[in-house]
Amino acid sequence: DTMATKGFYFDEAFEAATQLQTKDMGFYRIEKSKPSVSFNDALGQSYFGVKSYNSFNSSAYLRFLGPEGFNVNYEHKIAGSTSYITGLDQRAVLEALLSVKYYLSPDRERFTSMVPANYQNVDQVGDWLVFANNNYIPMGCVYHRIATEKFARSLPDRERDLLALEAAIIDEKALAAVDLDQLTARPPLWQELAALTDVDQRYADNFKQHAEQLAASAMKLGEFQQNRFTGTVHLPRPGLLFLSIPMEKGWRFFVNDQRVEPIRTHFGFIGLPLGKGEVEIRGEYFT
Repeated sequence: DTMATKGFYFDEAFEAATQLQTKDMGFYRIEKSKPSVSFNDALGQSYFGVKSYNSFNSSAYLRFLGPEGFNVNYEHKIAGSTSYITGLDQRAVLEALLSVKYYLSPDRERFTSMVPANYQNVDQVGDWLVFANNNYIPMGCVYHRIATEKFARSLPDRERDLLALEAAIIDEKALAAVDLDQLTARPPLWQELAALTDVDQRYADNFKQHAEQLAASAMKLGEFQQNRFTGTVHLPRPGLLFLSIPMEKGWRFFVNDQRVEPIRTHFGFIGLPLGKGEVEIRGEYFT
């Protein structure tokens, strides 16, 4: 059968993903430089990913990816349909924001060359290499500055990525609900960094510094299921909690047992305004 012969979805990449989930019980996403079968590998191999083939892909995720969002080159080169999401086009900052922690790749240069520079090889399962993201940001990081979607769209793509490391990008209509410092001008440093490649030391150091700051602020995840999660976080001052969950109808959020309305953050995901101190968060999905 296909399991015995390691065919279809049951290849060595499936073994690698299964081993990761046994060793690492937290929430994270996995990316691949080559599909085992299709853009639905995540579904077929039971992990969280960033690729998809679905006639009803999340409109919120598509907004995050599209020209009104981070302008990712995600469409299938032949099909060209929003039913296909081919990934984040090696945009390493966006992978970190969406909690991509591991990258799987066949042990061949044409595929390993697609793995972003901020990953390092940590394991191998058969012909598949396992890379870990040195700039991994857990789900539920906290921002203390905001920027508007309009301001973000005024920036070139690479500077939008840099902005997302420094501020939560929110809908202009939500400004009144968030009492945080607002970033309204592009620092000259962004233009300099945007002109560099990911492997340039200055760019890599800036990326790592901001990723570490966001990771250090992240909530401690308690219970996690497909339709429910809990977490806690300590805030020295008010902030906005960013959850890499597409902003779709059905989710309800509670902060210290009080219902809170989410704010569209980073063009398509969820943000929750939080006060300072010890905070308990709960999310529940109802269909």
